[in-house]
Amino acid sequence: MDAATPQERVYAFERFQLDPVGRTLTRDGVRVPLPARLFDTLLYLVEHAGRLVAREELMAAVWPARTVEESSLSMAISSLRTALKQHGAMDNLIITAPGRGYRFGAAVAVIPVAGRDDPAPGPSTLPRSTPPQTQPPTPPAVSPALSPALSPALSPALSPALSKVAAQSWAGLVGLGLLVGGLAIWGLRPRANDHATPAEAAFNPPPHSIAVLPFTDIGGEPNGAAFADGLTEEIINALGRGGTLRVAARLSSFAFKGKPATVGTIARQLNVGLLLEGSIRREGDRLRVIAQLIDATSGFQIWSRSYDREHGDILSLQGQLAEQVFSSLKIVLLPNEVARLTLGGTTNPQAFDAYLRGLPHAIDGSDTDERSAIADFTTAITLDPNYALAYAQRARALSFYAANGEFTDVAERKAAIVAALQDANHALALAPDLSDAHAALAFVLKCSLTELSRAGDEYTKAMELAPGDAAMLMGYALFETVRGHMQTAIEAAEHAAAMDPLTPITYRKLARILAFAGHYDDARAALRHAESLPNADRDADQELLVRISMWQGDITRVAQICANGTDAYDYYCRAWLDEAQGRTAEGEADLAHMRTLIGDNGAFLYATIYARWGHPAQAVQWLQTAYRVSDPGLINLQIDPMLEPIRGTPEYKEIRAKLGFPP
Repeated sequence: MDAATPQERVYAFERFQLDPVGRTLTRDGVRVPLPARLFDTLLYLVEHAGRLVAREELMAAVWPARTVEESSLSMAISSLRTALKQHGAMDNLIITAPGRGYRFGAAVAVIPVAGRDDPAPGPSTLPRSTPPQTQPPTPPAVSPALSPALSPALSPALSPALSKVAAQSWAGLVGLGLLVGGLAIWGLRPRANDHATPAEAAFNPPPHSIAVLPFTDIGGEPNGAAFADGLTEEIINALGRGGTLRVAARLSSFAFKGKPATVGTIARQLNVGLLLEGSIRREGDRLRVIAQLIDATSGFQIWSRSYDREHGDILSLQGQLAEQVFSSLKIVLLPNEVARLTLGGTTNPQAFDAYLRGLPHAIDGSDTDERSAIADFTTAITLDPNYALAYAQRARALSFYAANGEFTDVAERKAAIVAALQDANHALALAPDLSDAHAALAFVLKCSLTELSRAGDEYTKAMELAPGDAAMLMGYALFETVRGHMQTAIEAAEHAAAMDPLTPITYRKLARILAFAGHYDDARAALRHAESLPNADRDADQELLVRISMWQGDITRVAQICANGTDAYDYYCRAWLDEAQGRTAEGEADLAHMRTLIGDNGAFLYATIYARWGHPAQAVQWLQTAYRVSDPGLINLQIDPMLEPIRGTPEYKEIRAKLGFPP
């Protein structure tokens, strides 16, 4: 980098100006806030426009004398793209060369600045690395009452899905704090003798950001702790439905349950400015709830409230707490937003108890957990047939069970999907504006491999109604992955991870998306980050690690992971390994053993193996079987790289068309 450059010039590209001396970025004269690291990243790319900047070079320039992971750079680039696109930049302003580096994709003009030396001789405009593009229109102004919770422009493929949502409610809340938070959660770790600057040490969370800590049960009643956890989750959901808050996800908030931690520590790790905490004493049908809202940057209490309620009045309590939070932030809720805080609930205390019992089991649990959740939600519905939230949650549980359960009877799986679809539609009939119901229907349609286009519409509607819901956003990211919209999926998943920074499963899902997009190193980094978090489950990462290793052709790594296992997936990867090492007969034997364990339930996996082996006839035959038995693996039809050898066959194209995948 030319050391004299900062004293000599301002860089102009599109409608932006980048001033190295003033360390400012403006668009049409309006300042674009950027954290120091993102500013340095942008400056280096702009100064070297016209050529590919290697990842190692960029890391050395922006993080000198620091030990950082490559994932930190990936997250910085993603956050920088988001910040620029929030202010109208074109989508490919920063171009990624996977595994190599980055290129600045716009023409850069060097503008002399009055009072500074003349710029060095040379052309005023650096070479353009991409064809000229039409400047996108500036998004419409967003009402302060709809303070946004997500970037308005995540990728070109986002236009029909998220750009509408963004224009209405997500135009800027992520802003500076989310970008800083995105970098923080990926661990820009200084060495032991390396001290952060005062600017880096400052805590500047996003405006209108909040975490609800698990309410403490102090009554000693049976199931009191479960009730307190359930109430906490419902308060989180209510705040998310308000549409104006960035709410930390449940699992990240619950990471601090029972652990000593200061207000400042919790707030920094979750990157939020407010904390809501409280206690519950339950005595028979009476409840006493004490809640307090804390300013995390100062540590001072904003307010404290106590509520005495009948058990049956608990739903109105969670709505009151949510309204009190909005009022404290001087956020004026519209009448429909107030109603949405408690939408889809119940006034039956026994139904509410059953619903709360089901929630912990319904979050990406095992087959046993899902069956338990289905039973609890069924109890809630029996007690209150108009309980829309219970129908929505049962629909999700049934779909998850259908997609991940081990079935010997194909009819049983199909029956579960039919029941899930009925539940989701019934939830919408009871509460048309319930975000959980729209998300549940989208999930059912995705899992059932029917009406994928409609599933996209339902995800969009769900996010319009609850833009602060990290789990919903991650669900959308996974959906966009299977549709092949990888950049949209990655950026949505990264935003979800920023709202849910302490949950291992969030990073496993991010890793899965990165892997299917072909960013294998970044996927491994995300898995390593997941393993570093509390309550990590290393065994849950093995299947994805096997897939990545197989896709990369890493025979040694595959052998290390699945050489001695005895479950179906171990035989699957050993079949791949045998063929890769020239042991065809052994591979066939492993695949046959796999079929004795799971039968036609592995049809999609068999198809991928035969495609990889170069046996297209057998591969398409197993794909047809997968379609016949509604194999959930077909959701990856369009993105599994093992199927690349047969994508041109008529049989593959026919199944793809039947499933409704976009071109």
